[in-house]
Amino acid sequence: TSEKNHQYYTLKQICNKLHIAEGTARNRLTQNKPMPPSLRVGRLRLFPINEFDKWISQRQTQNDDDQTMMTKPYAPFVFQHFVLYG
Repeated sequence: TSEKNHQYYTLKQICNKLHIAEGTARNRLTQNKPMPPSLRVGRLRLFPINEFDKWISQRQTQNDDDQTMMTKPYAPFVFQHFVLYG
């Protein structure tokens, strides 16, 4: 697991995992909307794999704890088993 602490996803890889367009991800990041934790290296945005895994787990737990989220009008972005609020 120590190797995983030093590995990163690119923006493109995160978009593939979340099933969103890169433009959507960039907009969400600049608008401070919920996105996985990331860091910038020059113009490159990197997402630590271990932090992404934690973030996904938290989103899944929130879904399990609050089933009313999906009843709101204009439901938030839904991807696989978790919810992003925007």
